[in-house]
Amino acid sequence: MSSSIKPLRVDIPLFEGGAELRRKEPRERVVRQVEYCRFPRVCAEPRSQLGHTRDRSDRGMCLRVDRAESVGALLRLTERGLDGRPQNEHIGRVAWSRPVGDGTHHLGIELVTSETSRPLRLRYLRGPAGSGAASA
Repeated sequence: MSSSIKPLRVDIPLFEGGAELRRKEPRERVVRQVEYCRFPRVCAEPRSQLGHTRDRSDRGMCLRVDRAESVGALLRLTERGLDGRPQNEHIGRVAWSRPVGDGTHHLGIELVTSETSRPLRLRYLRGPAGSGAASA
């Protein structure tokens, strides 16, 4: 190694005196019931799944759920208030998934925001029952 090349030093404080990981946005530690399902729905599911928030920010949330979801999967999320009524609806992307010792999973959800006022257009490939696929 020549003397002109210096090692890169990166100071990323992960924990300081038991403090949590520093984040770009503050997290609100709140428990809310969240109903979720895959987005867009490509087949009929018997029902939506239920989870509970561990924490939340304007850009995402951490959910405790009964089954793992694939990283990158899109979910339609409905937060419910104390009275059980829907409060907020979002589309979120699974950023990470970790199993918890009791058989549940924690999901890191990044809320998807639209940069434009145009609706999201999706193209489905469908065909008659039992056939391959035909373009719609």
